[in-house]
Amino acid sequence: MRRLLSLALVPVLLLAAACSSSSKHATATTTTTSSPDPAADATAAKALVLQPGDLPSDWKSSPHESDAGEDAAEKRFSSCVGGSDPTQASAKADGPDFDKGDASVSSSASIVRTRSDFEADVAALRSPKVQPCLEDVLKTLIQAEMQKDSPGARITKVAMTTLSTPPVGEVTAAYRVTIDVNVEGQTVTVYDDSIQYGKGRSEVTIDFTNVGSPFDASLESTVLAKAKARIGAAR
Repeated sequence: MRRLLSLALVPVLLLAAACSSSSKHATATTTTTSSPDPAADATAAKALVLQPGDLPSDWKSSPHESDAGEDAAEKRFSSCVGGSDPTQASAKADGPDFDKGDASVSSSASIVRTRSDFEADVAALRSPKVQPCLEDVLKTLIQAEMQKDSPGARITKVAMTTLSTPPVGEVTAAYRVTIDVNVEGQTVTVYDDSIQYGKGRSEVTIDFTNVGSPFDASLESTVLAKAKARIGAAR
């Protein structure tokens, strides 16, 4: 579920950051017209996601298992707002999934084909369809995903608030999404802190998820510091 949530939020958060960033952190942009190098981009994407040593040793690390629903969620949202096909990125990578109790951490990175592709996607998201499209993805696709493990569970509330985080690269945004889920008459609250940042053609997403209460702020800050240090070499 957290991966579907992350993929649904990436483009809208990047747009929000692009529109709200101060001129202090703005950088000149250029349009890349040369063909991308998929092999080099794949290596770059893998270097941007979380690594096994980024979480404490008592956290369980396991390879991320892709789900067809992830691509479906991302493509559905992009199509809804009029963006480009996200499956055509030059390269994508998923970091390991980390788990401890009800808490989890996941990361992903993508390298789009050209700088103009990135800029075109951001421009498309100025559509007034962004909010209803996002709600459609969250309430429809995530609802369907939950039925695989918890038949009868249903989303009763979705709320999104802005988090404060230091700027990284050219684009940075951080949001907390709170989802109330009714399971057998009881309400369970899921918290997802979704951190987005990008530079050049690179886009990175890190999600910190917990059930019942927000993710530990101190650990979240420590992990982010390690991950964000890698964006300097982004493509």
